[in-house]
Amino acid sequence: MLLDWLRKLGYISDERKCGFAKSASLNLETLPLPTTDDPHALHLRIQELEKQLENAHLKVEGIEIMIEIVEKELKIPFRKKSVTK
Repeated sequence: MLLDWLRKLGYISDERKCGFAKSASLNLETLPLPTTDDPHALHLRIQELEKQLENAHLKVEGIEIMIEIVEKELKIPFRKKSVTK
């Protein structure tokens, strides 16, 4: 269900592969670093970085939901319990 939603919104490709597509990962080299003389280029760079950050947050949220489902439905302890001494 989560993968269908991500495919529908274009965060991952429609191919039936395991894992996330590269579009969901951070890629800091999509746009070259603009010079400070060009405010429009800086604005475009900021928008691109904000989009990549949003994608990273969605990826983390999706992974956390999948971990919760595994723990709840399959009763598999997935997260490491912190042991303090």
